[in-house]
Amino acid sequence: QHSDGRPASARDLMNDQAIAYEKIADAAAADAYNGLFSNVFLVNYGPELFTDYDFTESKADAYNLSILDESLAGWPAGLRWLHGEDE
Repeated sequence: QHSDGRPASARDLMNDQAIAYEKIADAAAADAYNGLFSNVFLVNYGPELFTDYDFTESKADAYNLSILDESLAGWPAGLRWLHGEDE
């Protein structure tokens, strides 16, 4: 979130690393979190293309949330594959 409570977009997080430092007390954890947003792919489709694209907002799934949780916790067990992706 921004300091005024508005949700921060991936673009906001990529362009303003201070957002994470305001919310995450541990600097190393904030650094790791900011690393997730060092490069973001954004696609801006015009709303007039609603028949061609699904504009439904989606939320992070359990897989991605678990990775974010580990990152926010400062990777207590070290950086590693969490879900067997290396197999």
